[in-house]
Amino acid sequence: MKATRVTVPAIRVVALSHTGPYGEIGEKFERVWSWVGESGAEVKGCYAIYYQDPKTTPEEELKSDACIAVSDDLVLDPKYLDLRITEIPAGDYATTAYLGPYSGLIDAWQEFLDNAIPEAGFKLCKGVSFEQYVGDPSHDDPESLRTDLFDAIE
Repeated sequence: MKATRVTVPAIRVVALSHTGPYGEIGEKFERVWSWVGESGAEVKGCYAIYYQDPKTTPEEELKSDACIAVSDDLVLDPKYLDLRITEIPAGDYATTAYLGPYSGLIDAWQEFLDNAIPEAGFKLCKGVSFEQYVGDPSHDDPESLRTDLFDAIE
């Protein structure tokens, strides 16, 4: 696994908050995709944002968001009280691609953070981590699913 540096523009998303183990965010995605079906919103990408380091934050206190990227002019209907519009912050990020089932993401993050980022000479900074999901888990072979990992760097 190799890490590269990219500059990411702000990404506007509709988000649903999740509190608890990061690996349990899947049910929040089901709700966000339900909103997409109800609203007919144009999907510009699917993301998860992670706000804390699971090594230093108790599992039950971890905060994350299940997100769908949307257009700048989308207005969220107030009837969707659990959803909000936010953004993935613009900035410099280390990134790598992981190929495989979502069940392997925890190990992929470990490899990315513990080895790939330091080997590339990058220094993490205060900021968010996020994943971008490429492909369709309902149709694609789990072994070929691609997830791009991003973590804020100086």
